[in-house]
Amino acid sequence: AKAEKDVTKIRFMGAQVNLVKADIDGLQKLRKQITGKQRKAQRLTTNLRAAHSIKEVDPKDLTDVPPSADGYQKIMDFYRFTDAALYNFGR
Repeated sequence: AKAEKDVTKIRFMGAQVNLVKADIDGLQKLRKQITGKQRKAQRLTTNLRAAHSIKEVDPKDLTDVPPSADGYQKIMDFYRFTDAALYNFGR
């Protein structure tokens, strides 16, 4: 476009580049917000584990877990409130 000296094409391409840059800036801002919330959640989880004592959970309660939000919460409660977190190997 520059070699052809097509000003209209050059302006159009410049506007497109600016739109892409704006999208990238927006995504980077969103990423910062998400990672900030993720760090906060990690701190809160650590504090929660430190504040609560380890409770005994009957493994039989985890055999029939429904594939729903309630089932997910049941698994997460098991993970949060038992010593299962010690065996996750940093994952």
